[in-house]
Amino acid sequence: MKDIDTYQQMSADSRLYKGEIKHAVVYPAFGLAGEVGEFHDKLKKIFRDKRGRISDDDRRDLELELGDIVWYVAVCAEVLGLKMSDILEANLRKCAGRRQRGTVGGSGDDR
Repeated sequence: MKDIDTYQQMSADSRLYKGEIKHAVVYPAFGLAGEVGEFHDKLKKIFRDKRGRISDDDRRDLELELGDIVWYVAVCAEVLGLKMSDILEANLRKCAGRRQRGTVGGSGDDR
């Protein structure tokens, strides 16, 4: 998949609910949190059981979890009326600005 906006539209088209939830972003936002938890849980077990050595099978499992995470991000963006390409470009600008200002480390949104 080369085009993130096409991916976003395909993700939104594949969701099971379409507008019957009053606040449509809530369902995918909760799904996103759950998938991030699953990703973290897999990593935790790799560090606990394998001393952090990631096998090819682990890498495949993590790839699948990351795919689920991206799917939920894309659906959240869609229901909020945002384009994934705009989100990614804005994030790169934000990160570049932090590098230029020397504020990559630290905390807070406005660094």
